[in-house]
Amino acid sequence: MQRDGTWDAASGGLDLSVGKTPEYSGRAVVALVALDRSALLDRSGNVEVVAELAREMGFTEDDGSRPYSIRSLKYILPNFAFPQILAAFVFCGIWS
Repeated sequence: MQRDGTWDAASGGLDLSVGKTPEYSGRAVVALVALDRSALLDRSGNVEVVAELAREMGFTEDDGSRPYSIRSLKYILPNFAFPQILAAFVFCGIWS
């Protein structure tokens, strides 16, 4: 979608540079399957957020970073709230 120019409209302008690599998600899978049976069953049926697993289980991206959780205000505010607020100001003519 990014290559054919439809990503911005479909995603609401979500910046892909703040995303996670497939390897990072893979590390989450590896960390989960390394749990003992009881611990793994305790998580069964839960929504697991890769960034939160990384913090809990101690893995990172290749560069040592840990992207913010999708439930974190550090992720939500700059990617969703602030752009919508700015768009509303522009639409109303308050900000040009």
